[in-house]
Amino acid sequence: MAAAVFLPPPIFASMTAADRSMFIGLTAVFALTALAASRNRLTVHGAELSQRVVLRSRYFRLDRLAGVRVFRAAGRYNHPWQMTLTDSAGGQMHLRLNGYAVEDRKQLMAALAPFVRCPGVQLEGRVDEALAGGLWFPHLRRVPEDDS
Repeated sequence: MAAAVFLPPPIFASMTAADRSMFIGLTAVFALTALAASRNRLTVHGAELSQRVVLRSRYFRLDRLAGVRVFRAAGRYNHPWQMTLTDSAGGQMHLRLNGYAVEDRKQLMAALAPFVRCPGVQLEGRVDEALAGGLWFPHLRRVPEDDS
Protein backbone atom coordinates (compact mmCIF):
# COMPACT_ATOMS: atom_id res chain seq x y z
CA MET A 1 0.00 0.00 0.00
CA ALA A 2 3.02 2.31 -0.11
CA ALA A 3 2.11 2.99 -3.72
CA ALA A 4 -1.18 4.53 -2.57
CA VAL A 5 0.81 7.53 -1.37
CA PHE A 6 1.64 8.43 -4.99
CA LEU A 7 -1.96 8.45 -6.22
CA PRO A 8 -5.02 10.30 -4.98
CA PRO A 9 -7.35 7.92 -3.06
CA PRO A 10 -10.17 7.93 -5.65
CA ILE A 11 -7.79 6.89 -8.44
CA PHE A 12 -6.14 4.12 -6.43
CA ALA A 13 -9.52 2.85 -5.19
CA SER A 14 -10.90 2.71 -8.73
CA MET A 15 -8.05 0.50 -9.98
CA THR A 16 -8.59 -3.23 -10.39
CA ALA A 17 -6.47 -5.59 -8.32
CA ALA A 18 -4.30 -6.39 -11.35
CA ASP A 19 -3.72 -2.70 -12.06
CA ARG A 20 -2.79 -2.08 -8.42
CA SER A 21 -0.35 -4.99 -8.45
CA MET A 22 1.24 -3.77 -11.68
CA PHE A 23 1.50 -0.21 -10.35
CA ILE A 24 3.07 -1.36 -7.08
CA GLY A 25 5.48 -3.64 -8.95
CA LEU A 26 6.55 -0.92 -11.38
CA THR A 27 7.01 1.53 -8.53
CA ALA A 28 9.26 -0.96 -6.72
CA VAL A 29 11.30 -1.66 -9.86
CA PHE A 30 11.71 2.08 -10.50
CA ALA A 31 12.82 2.71 -6.91
CA LEU A 32 15.35 -0.15 -6.97
CA THR A 33 16.72 0.94 -10.36
CA ALA A 34 17.17 4.50 -9.12
CA LEU A 35 18.97 3.21 -6.04
CA ALA A 36 21.26 0.97 -8.08
CA ALA A 37 22.04 3.73 -10.58
CA SER A 38 23.12 6.06 -7.82
CA ARG A 39 25.84 3.64 -6.77
CA ASN A 40 28.53 4.76 -9.23
CA ARG A 41 31.90 4.47 -7.51
CA LEU A 42 35.47 5.12 -8.62
CA THR A 43 38.35 4.07 -6.37
CA VAL A 44 42.11 3.97 -6.78
CA HIS A 45 44.08 1.31 -4.92
CA GLY A 46 47.79 1.45 -5.64
CA ALA A 47 48.09 1.47 -9.42
CA GLU A 48 44.59 0.12 -10.10
CA LEU A 49 41.49 2.17 -10.83
CA SER A 50 38.21 0.37 -10.21
CA GLN A 51 34.89 1.59 -11.52
CA ARG A 52 31.65 0.15 -10.19
CA VAL A 53 28.50 1.06 -12.07
CA VAL A 54 25.27 -0.54 -10.86
CA LEU A 55 26.18 -4.24 -10.66
CA ARG A 56 29.31 -4.48 -12.78
CA SER A 57 32.89 -3.60 -12.02
CA ARG A 58 35.77 -2.66 -14.34
CA TYR A 59 39.44 -2.36 -13.53
CA PHE A 60 42.17 -0.33 -15.18
CA ARG A 61 45.92 -0.55 -14.53
CA LEU A 62 47.20 3.01 -14.13
CA ASP A 63 50.85 1.95 -14.32
CA ARG A 64 50.19 1.06 -18.00
CA LEU A 65 48.59 4.42 -18.79
CA ALA A 66 49.49 5.60 -22.31
CA GLY A 67 47.00 8.39 -23.00
CA VAL A 68 44.40 10.64 -21.44
CA ARG A 69 41.71 12.47 -23.40
CA VAL A 70 39.27 14.98 -21.90
CA PHE A 71 36.29 15.97 -24.05
CA ARG A 72 32.73 17.21 -23.83
CA ALA A 73 30.14 14.54 -24.64
CA ALA A 74 28.07 16.03 -27.44
CA GLY A 75 24.33 15.63 -27.57
CA ARG A 76 23.88 15.20 -23.85
CA TYR A 77 22.03 17.51 -21.50
CA ASN A 78 24.39 19.73 -19.53
CA HIS A 79 27.26 18.72 -21.85
CA PRO A 80 29.10 16.64 -19.25
CA TRP A 81 32.84 16.39 -19.58
CA GLN A 82 34.35 12.94 -19.88
CA MET A 83 37.84 11.54 -19.51
CA THR A 84 39.07 8.53 -21.46
CA LEU A 85 42.08 6.64 -20.12
CA THR A 86 43.94 4.43 -22.60
CA ASP A 87 46.54 1.84 -21.61
CA SER A 88 49.52 0.54 -23.59
CA ALA A 89 47.53 -2.50 -24.79
CA GLY A 90 44.72 -0.33 -26.19
CA GLY A 91 42.25 -0.88 -23.36
CA GLN A 92 40.10 2.10 -22.41
CA MET A 93 38.10 3.31 -19.44
CA HIS A 94 35.64 6.19 -19.76
CA LEU A 95 35.03 8.40 -16.74
CA ARG A 96 32.28 11.00 -16.47
CA LEU A 97 33.56 14.14 -14.83
CA ASN A 98 30.33 15.05 -13.06
CA GLY A 99 27.96 13.47 -10.59
CA TYR A 100 30.40 13.04 -7.70
CA ALA A 101 30.61 14.69 -4.30
CA VAL A 102 33.28 17.38 -3.97
CA GLU A 103 35.48 15.35 -1.62
CA ASP A 104 35.19 12.19 -3.75
CA ARG A 105 36.29 13.94 -6.93
CA LYS A 106 39.15 15.74 -5.17
CA GLN A 107 40.44 12.40 -3.88
CA LEU A 108 40.02 10.76 -7.29
CA MET A 109 41.84 13.53 -9.17
CA ALA A 110 44.62 13.63 -6.54
CA ALA A 111 45.07 9.86 -6.95
CA LEU A 112 45.07 10.04 -10.76
CA ALA A 113 47.42 13.04 -11.07
CA PRO A 114 50.76 11.22 -10.51
CA PHE A 115 49.91 8.63 -13.19
CA VAL A 116 48.60 11.19 -15.68
CA ARG A 117 51.67 13.40 -15.31
CA CYS A 118 54.16 10.57 -15.91
CA PRO A 119 56.52 11.05 -18.88
CA GLY A 120 55.29 9.34 -22.02
CA VAL A 121 51.57 9.74 -21.31
CA GLN A 122 49.87 11.51 -24.22
CA LEU A 123 47.48 14.22 -23.08
CA GLU A 124 44.63 15.53 -25.22
CA GLY A 125 42.13 18.22 -24.28
CA ARG A 126 41.78 20.03 -20.97
CA VAL A 127 43.54 17.44 -18.80
CA ASP A 128 45.21 19.92 -16.44
CA GLU A 129 41.96 21.76 -15.88
CA ALA A 130 40.15 18.47 -15.18
CA LEU A 131 42.82 17.40 -12.67
CA ALA A 132 42.48 20.78 -10.95
CA GLY A 133 38.72 20.28 -10.68
CA GLY A 134 37.77 22.97 -13.16
CA LEU A 135 35.48 20.90 -15.41
CA TRP A 136 32.89 19.78 -12.88
CA PHE A 137 29.95 21.94 -13.85
CA PRO A 138 26.52 21.38 -12.31
CA HIS A 139 24.70 23.81 -14.65
CA LEU A 140 24.66 24.38 -18.40
CA ARG A 141 25.34 28.11 -18.12
CA ARG A 142 28.72 27.45 -16.51
CA VAL A 143 30.10 25.24 -19.28
CA PRO A 144 32.88 26.96 -21.31
CA GLU A 145 32.26 27.46 -25.01
CA ASP A 146 35.51 25.82 -26.19
CA ASP A 147 35.16 22.06 -26.96
CA SER A 148 38.89 21.28 -26.85
